[in-house]
Formats: sequence, C-alpha cells, structure tokens
Amino acid sequence: MVNSSWVKCFFRLFIVSFVPIVVTFLITLMLLFTPGASFANNNFHSENPQSNDNEFYLIDPPVSFTVSTIYPYSNTLGIISDTSIGATFNKNLDISTVNTNTFRIRGNQSGFYNGSFSFPSLESLDFDSRNDFKPGEIVYVTASSYIQSNLGDSLCPYHWMFSTEVDGGCGSMVSHSAFGGGNSFGLDIGDLDGDGDLDAVVANFSGQPQHTWLNNINDESTSQSSSSSFGEGDSTSVALGDLDNDGDLDAVVTNYYDQAQTVWVNNGSGSFSPHSTPKFGSNHSRDVALGDLDGDGDLDAVVANDINQPQTVWTKSTIVSPQTHS
Repeated sequence: MVNSSWVKCFFRLFIVSFVPIVVTFLITLMLLFTPGASFANNNFHSENPQSNDNEFYLIDPPVSFTVSTIYPYSNTLGIISDTSIGATFNKNLDISTVNTNTFRIRGNQSGFYNGSFSFPSLESLDFDSRNDFKPGEIVYVTASSYIQSNLGDSLCPYHWMFSTEVDGGCGSMVSHSAFGGGNSFGLDIGDLDGDGDLDAVVANFSGQPQHTWLNNINDESTSQSSSSSFGEGDSTSVALGDLDNDGDLDAVVTNYYDQAQTVWVNNGSGSFSPHSTPKFGSNHSRDVALGDLDGDGDLDAVVANDINQPQTVWTKSTIVSPQTHS
C-alpha cells in the first residue's frame, strides 16, 4: 500500500514546481498569437497593429519612408564635375515636396548649388546642378525630413558626401605668393564673390580683425579694395557656409577667453556684416565646423572647446540652447 504522506508530498511538489511553468507558457502563447499585441510599458511595439506578422522591436519601429540607393556613392573620390545626383526611395514620392530646400546640395568651396530635378520613376529623383562643381570640391547632399511619400510619410533624413575630380597636378608644392600678416590662427577658402575662383578668410588673434582676401584674375590673393576686414577679438578659426540661404558664403568665427562665437553674413561680393543674431555661446573655443546635423536642410555648427570644456552643438532652431558633448 502506498504511503499517503508520499503522495501528498509529490502532489505539493508538482503544484509548486510545474503549475507556474505551465501557466506562464499558456499566457505567453496567448500574447504572442493576439494580433497587434504590444507591451507599451516596456517599449515594445508591433510594426503593424493590423497585421498578424507579430514583429516586435525593443525600441520604437523604424521610420517607414527611407532612402534605398544613392549616386554618386558615399565617400566616392574623383567624380566628374558635371555629375548628376540621385536617390531612390522605398516608397513613391510626393514630388511637390522635392525642391532645392528639401534636397540640398552644398559644396565646401561654393555653398549651396541650385539646379533642376527630374523623376525617372515614381520612387526616384535626379538633380542636375546649374553650375559644375569645382575641382576637388567636397559635395554634401542632404535629403531632409521635409520630403514626403505619396502617402504623407516624412522621410528619415539621409546625408552623404563625395568629392570631385581634379585636373592634373603631381603633388609637388612650389612657392607662389604671400599675402597678409598678423597673429593668424585659422582660415577657410571659398568663392566669396561669385566670380568662379577661390578666395580666403583669415581669423586673427590678439584683438586683430578678420581679413578677407579676394582672388584676382592672375590667381593671386590680393586684398579687396573695400571692407577688407571685419570684426575683432581673440579669434581662433573660421568656417564658411550659406547660413541665410541667399546663395553666398557666410562666416562663423570662434573666439577664445570666454568670448562668444560670431556670425557674419556676406553681401555677395565678399563684404561681411554682423548677422541679426550675431553671437552665440561663450567658451575657450578653438575650432568650428558647419553641416546639416539634424536633416532639416540648413547648416548647424559644432564647436571644439579648450580647457576640458565640452564640445557644443548648435542648431539653427536651438541656437540659444546648445547640446554639449564631452
């Protein structure tokens, strides 16, 4: 005869050990096979609540309207100067949302490029620049979030770059000419007056003004006849870019000793005047770079700072509230 105490002990062990496992397994099956199930408190989301795919993500689902292919390919060297630029998307485009403000082409020597668009298919676009890119120019392309699909989806912003070919050269450097003088800490080059050649802006330290040098017909740098200098401070670097969307190159100048960075707008002929919001930030700043960081089509700034101060990121929409990065 079986001892009843052993039976009771076995039954209790079964209840304690196996029943919770079975219950948990059944609950899991119910949740998995419920269409559109989601765990909002744990940031689980179904990609399509109306489907039975039961796809789950540990983060929010990916943006559904994206760039599929591009040309020229990112970081390609030696692209011909009259290349077209294009992109293919994973959905049909709303072509009314595509223009030179939402699909932006910027050269580091020329600023923003204008041109025309064509649409080889419902989900692709081509851009042809009005002017050829400059030899050796780095070209930045931004497909911004303002581009929409025909269903109204906003594009996940996409950014890439390539550089154009140069004509000749062997890498040997020979003395050409000298210009200017001062406690110069930084410079940038670009076509400041729209005449097709490269000019220079020099940032100076020790309270000296910045100097603009326009390239003459003999490819030598000579001081412009008027407004050859602007601003003053302990300036350490300068970056050129079209900050006000008027087609010419403006300037952002970094300053040291807790002096603010300054913004200068170009009148199209190489003369600079203070921007309507002429200053931002205040640090021991060493360098600055411009680029579209948030995919909205305009230029933002990243500033490098000295004395263990964090780097600062400034966007056009948050100019008074920067993000810091150590």
